[in-house]
Amino acid sequence: MKPIIYIDTLVFENYCMNYLLLYILNRICKCKAKWWRISIAALIGALYVLIIFFPDLSFLYTFIIKFFVSAILIIVAFFPHSFKKLIKLILLFYIETFILGGCIIGLFYIYNYDFKYINGTISSSHFSSEYIILGCICAILFVKIGFDYLEDYYYKKNNIVEMELYSDNKICNLLAFIDTGNSLKDPISNSPVIVVYIKSILEILPDNLKNLVSEGVDYDGLMKGICCSNLKSRLRIIPYATVGVENGMLIGIKIDKAVLKLNSNHITVNDCIIALYSNPISRDNNFQALANPEILKEGA
Repeated sequence: MKPIIYIDTLVFENYCMNYLLLYILNRICKCKAKWWRISIAALIGALYVLIIFFPDLSFLYTFIIKFFVSAILIIVAFFPHSFKKLIKLILLFYIETFILGGCIIGLFYIYNYDFKYINGTISSSHFSSEYIILGCICAILFVKIGFDYLEDYYYKKNNIVEMELYSDNKICNLLAFIDTGNSLKDPISNSPVIVVYIKSILEILPDNLKNLVSEGVDYDGLMKGICCSNLKSRLRIIPYATVGVENGMLIGIKIDKAVLKLNSNHITVNDCIIALYSNPISRDNNFQALANPEILKEGA
């Protein structure tokens, strides 16, 4: 017995699926596409499915034609301004499609096995909207978790730079994260501040300060240690506010310079201000400092 296919249901379900895929893509890539553009693109993709009712047009279901149709959907929905952007959106669109389709078919296959392949389309008499809904939920979770992880990974990777700090002919090397959330500035010079885990810069600290840091002294003890060292004239008090701390204070010192290594470029910031932080800045020790992004503008 041949399965019964209702055209209106087929078009509506494919429209909803296309709209969902394009909507997720819009959120992931932050394209800010209008809802009506996404809706028109989804409708074009839904109408394309009607080709299954015309066996003589089966050649339109080849990979090249499908890729061309996908490009049309992306252009209509997002109107990318470059070919590179278009290819990126198409690839992400296919990744989403594979994830969503895999979730739906996987859930269906667990409970059923009577698949039929009709002119390029999978069909089954037991297929219901429940599998589509559950599959969409699973796919959204996979896409959300997966892309958030990748975005966070590559964001951190691309914003972690090598840094060299110089003070009194001493040097130390560490990794700094260019943090858009760090807006700390020296209240005297208005220069951007680099927050540094104090134990990562022991090489450039005077001996008496090294001993104090190793002993784990508090704010007042560290302040007295700096005032008794040759760094007294470089002392700075940096006010800050964060979650749970409204009027916090960090001890800052002015060092000779900081050199940031961005790929093949070296950015030198003279008379740089570093704020001393007593706890590790990164839980996994991927970086030891947080740099205000404006420090890149200060460099020469």
